[in-house]
Amino acid sequence: GGDWARAPIPSLIVEVLSPSTRRRDRNQKRELYLEIGVPDYWIVDPETRAITSVRPGAKDIKHTDRITWSPTGASESLVIEIAPLFE
Repeated sequence: GGDWARAPIPSLIVEVLSPSTRRRDRNQKRELYLEIGVPDYWIVDPETRAITSVRPGAKDIKHTDRITWSPTGASESLVIEIAPLFE
């Protein structure tokens, strides 16, 4: 097993909600990821066909059309159309 305390902090974490993980992903994991400094956490909700983006120091944003990710140092942003993900 690896030592998670020494692992680098991910630039992006994406969780897909399921009935068994819904509460944990929206609450405990959200707080953990913000606490350790993950810059972007996306919560994919198949029920609402939306992605909520969570960033430290910002309000959560619910995206239903498209989501854009612009990590530090990237020359271009990644743009994802959301509707096709749920077809």
